[in-house]
Amino acid sequence: MTHEIVIELPLLTVKKNFAIRLLTWIVFISFPLLFLSLIFWSGKITLIFFILFAASAIPVQIVRLYEIVGKIKLTNKEIIVDSEQEQLSFLLSTVTNVGFNLLGVQGEFNQGRSFIMNQGATNFLQFRYGGEKKEYRFLVKEESVNDLKSLLRAWKEANISYSLYNMSWKRFPRT
Repeated sequence: MTHEIVIELPLLTVKKNFAIRLLTWIVFISFPLLFLSLIFWSGKITLIFFILFAASAIPVQIVRLYEIVGKIKLTNKEIIVDSEQEQLSFLLSTVTNVGFNLLGVQGEFNQGRSFIMNQGATNFLQFRYGGEKKEYRFLVKEESVNDLKSLLRAWKEANISYSLYNMSWKRFPRT
């Protein structure tokens, strides 16, 4: 008999912030222009693009693009979603197509040669319950990684089927 593993992950919703979205687009546009100006144009234009890039990139990194609205509790036997509006409980024996999209852990660098830190807020838990698709966005912090690994290992040993799409630097057990 295995011991009960319980992990709580913050349940998120996306903040719709026009200013941050605009700054993000400015970052994506000004970064290549900065490099082009280094190669082809004068120093004054390069300085302008650098200031524009830095003034946009710093707030994008500091401001949270999500809001915590509850928690997702994962155990050996069930998935519990506790939000501000309601509390839902799903037995693992009654759900199908359980899938994790782990796109990052808070504080790690994004994949590739990125200089941008991941907010850890682009992770999703998806499953089907009663023919209906459920999807919940959650936050993964560094201190949650080992607990999540232990839970997924326990699910694997108990033959609980799940899929895992992992883009973080951390390694998680697969089925």
